[in-house]
Amino acid sequence: NSSLINISNGANSNRFHLLPSTGGSNNLLASSVAGGTSRTATSTGNAWVNNTWTHICGRFTSSTSRDAFVNGGNKGSNTQSSTPSGINAVWLAATGAGVDALRAILAEVAIYNVALDEAEIAAAAAGISPLLIRPGSLVAYWPLLGSYSPEIDLIGGRALTLTGSSAATHPRIILPSGLRLGAKRALVAYSLSVSA
Repeated sequence: NSSLINISNGANSNRFHLLPSTGGSNNLLASSVAGGTSRTATSTGNAWVNNTWTHICGRFTSSTSRDAFVNGGNKGSNTQSSTPSGINAVWLAATGAGVDALRAILAEVAIYNVALDEAEIAAAAAGISPLLIRPGSLVAYWPLLGSYSPEIDLIGGRALTLTGSSAATHPRIILPSGLRLGAKRALVAYSLSVSA
């Protein structure tokens, strides 16, 4: 029951959008928390298998719309109102300062300033690079190749500070023609963070 991606207000631990896994089943949560009140969508169908690359997506369309997807489907939704304010930090595999660290292998993390449609989410789940899915709306993209320290953001220039991370084999990704991102490694992520 740990955080995969946390987009938060660095000064207020009760304001964030979060993609945690669930402790008892292999489902994804897409949670918005404002003032300590959580509004959560849960993916359906016990959707992933441990030790297998899995695509996860949280879609936060408005204050009353959030969806959780696993492998391009298994959609769960929530329409209760929640509007976290002051979002200015990103944490991968931790909720902040290494708290609630998750031992997982992460790769191809992308943040958009629009809600992707379900066909785009399915394309990402099939291994299409974020650089090929609405690239004009991509605001952050960390391939997490394990070749750089700090880890680079190819779009927004927000480098990730690494804590207790190491490299692992990267999943297969379909890149734009002629583009090579370097070594095919991913990060075994214990905690990565960036502040705006």
